[in-house]
Amino acid sequence: MPKKPPLYPHIPKGQKKKRDDVAVSGWQERDRMAIWILDKRTEETIVEWWDDDARQMFEDGFFKPFDSLPSGGMGGRKFIESVLDYAQERGFIAGEEENSPPASGERKYTPEDLDAIAKIFYHVQASRIGNVYAFTPVYINWKDLEQSQRDQSIEGLKTRIEQETLTGYLERKRPQVGDDITVAIITSLKRGGYL
Repeated sequence: MPKKPPLYPHIPKGQKKKRDDVAVSGWQERDRMAIWILDKRTEETIVEWWDDDARQMFEDGFFKPFDSLPSGGMGGRKFIESVLDYAQERGFIAGEEENSPPASGERKYTPEDLDAIAKIFYHVQASRIGNVYAFTPVYINWKDLEQSQRDQSIEGLKTRIEQETLTGYLERKRPQVGDDITVAIITSLKRGGYL
């Protein structure tokens, strides 16, 4: 039975880095192995593979053999190119046609929509996280937040949606909040007609 591919971050269109903007790094030590792609400017990790997942990439033929560096690192042009090719094919870094501005047909949300969307984001995250620590939810309802807090949340959401679309923002936040919360937010947004 084929191995299930690992869950990787979803990077919204328009935010993906080009090949020239990233660096491939890796190391191997006894039974440990790690390979990652970094943003050269911020040194933020874009995608990474550890241990069994990293070895599986070689076994499945996605990554070419690497040259062992004296420091324990991984190098070699063919290895680096194969990692970048895979990342580009899977959408972790931009292809040639990507990083273009969003289509003019992107949905525009009214202030009422933004209020409802911000409320959904807040409620789902707060209730899920609050329920982890207590038998009854330990969070403040959206309507009980101070108006300035709600306005700040709505304005931030409006800016994010304008910059990366609603689905793009959701996918960017997925690694931070987890799949369970992201799926719950998406379900609530669809139920409300916002997606």
